[in-house]
Amino acid sequence: MGSPLQTKELMVELQSKGIRIDPGSGKGRQGGAGPANGRSLLFGKYQITVPTTGESVLKSPYALHEDGQKAVIYRYDEAVSEAGLIATPRFYALQTADGVPYQQIALLHGKDCLASTVIQNCSRWNKEERCKFCGIGTSFCDHNTVLVKTPQQLAEVAEAAMRLDGITHVTLTAGTTANPWHGIKHMGNCAHAIKEATGLPIHVQFEPVDDLGIYAYLKECGVDTIGMHLESFDQKVREHITPGKAKIPVSAYFEGFTEAVEVFGRNQVSTYIIIGLGEDRETTLAGCNRCIEMGVYPFVVPLRPVKGTAFADTNPPEPEIMIEIYNQVAETLSKNGLRARDSKAGCVRCGACSVLPAFEAETIPAGFIIKVAESEDELRQYKFVRREVFVREQGIFDEDDIDEHDLYSIPIIGIDSASKRVVGVVRCYPLGNGDWIGGRLAVLPGFRSGIGASLVRRAVEEVRNRGCRYFYAQIQKQNVRFFRRLGWSLTGKESVIRNVVHYEMQMVFSRQITN
Repeated sequence: MGSPLQTKELMVELQSKGIRIDPGSGKGRQGGAGPANGRSLLFGKYQITVPTTGESVLKSPYALHEDGQKAVIYRYDEAVSEAGLIATPRFYALQTADGVPYQQIALLHGKDCLASTVIQNCSRWNKEERCKFCGIGTSFCDHNTVLVKTPQQLAEVAEAAMRLDGITHVTLTAGTTANPWHGIKHMGNCAHAIKEATGLPIHVQFEPVDDLGIYAYLKECGVDTIGMHLESFDQKVREHITPGKAKIPVSAYFEGFTEAVEVFGRNQVSTYIIIGLGEDRETTLAGCNRCIEMGVYPFVVPLRPVKGTAFADTNPPEPEIMIEIYNQVAETLSKNGLRARDSKAGCVRCGACSVLPAFEAETIPAGFIIKVAESEDELRQYKFVRREVFVREQGIFDEDDIDEHDLYSIPIIGIDSASKRVVGVVRCYPLGNGDWIGGRLAVLPGFRSGIGASLVRRAVEEVRNRGCRYFYAQIQKQNVRFFRRLGWSLTGKESVIRNVVHYEMQMVFSRQITN
């Protein structure tokens, strides 16, 4: 059940649509901050948390059936994939000398990350200033945690979790205290105690403060990576969704990022970016690119509906939107040498709240160059590849596939760096009214292991930069799943081209991402 390509597509769908679970089975973590109201699942080397509550989940085509050792995912009545389950950690059965259960002090996130909201309260937890997606106060109200965790408690729990359950890194976060320095200092003290007890890599999350010396202070406390979460680069969204945090200008975050990268290094500073808040897509991508270029990893995640919040019944963004954004951010990460697996600790290393780490492998394969054909030799090879595939291999055309559209199309080529020859091609041309069409995607035998996706992404980039509204393509049946994985969707129209059935697919470019 499920090839690697199907699995990645499935992970995106699950995080967007959620999954219905068997009555009485483990419901995962409910309420609070972080990956709440979800179920953790394993797909090979990747792990994700999937929403299990909210209106969207009730309508989800996906259901999870488990027997305690394995789980099977059904789409309607068809089994589509198996998934691994994460066992209840053994340290959950323990408690401190004064009777506090360990799981009220820290929780297992994913398969090997110990996470704790060190201060389970926020000075902005009021109607006027609270972040509308955050449920930090609900866990304490439900008696699932203690208000403030001490360094000694966290060190004790971390040691047990490392010894009994093999955790490999720690994440500490907190609500914003009235004086932000107080909360950051407390997390620093907690990090120091954990480091002394375990030596584990530690990630700490907080808002930027005026004193740039905070980064060196945390480094001295034993902190290995930090996260300063903007949630959105769109100031209008920030003012509406995070009214308290929005008072801290975006420029203050980037000032903090600059100093933090100097102290912790590239790939060890991150920011959480939530998709599905009504943000402008181009602003979001531009902000992600800016972060990446300076060495900050933008951890892009779909909106997670959390009970007790204004977004409790809001639908996460559609899978096609997430796939498109993942592809673009992953490509920029690759170009700048940032990778999730190189992060020492925290959300980026865990990766469970996003499918972005799985998309990092979908960037331009090593040893290839993707570009628009310019020279006469490049154009000659571009036409040669098309003839080899569409005339000689597939027999769709008798002698040549060149037509009138080639007079004004954009010819995109993939070059094998070793041989310096063109081995893959695609073209795109305008239809009018801001619409474009792509076609003639062809890759020579021996090179069909990833370069095709890179060619399509470059075509998408070219038409987007030219103000495209709808990008169309006529796709043969065997390639429909491939294009769906890249963010395209079927329109329902079919046509017969040279006796071969083709399915019309499209990618929609809208200025606003809506729920």
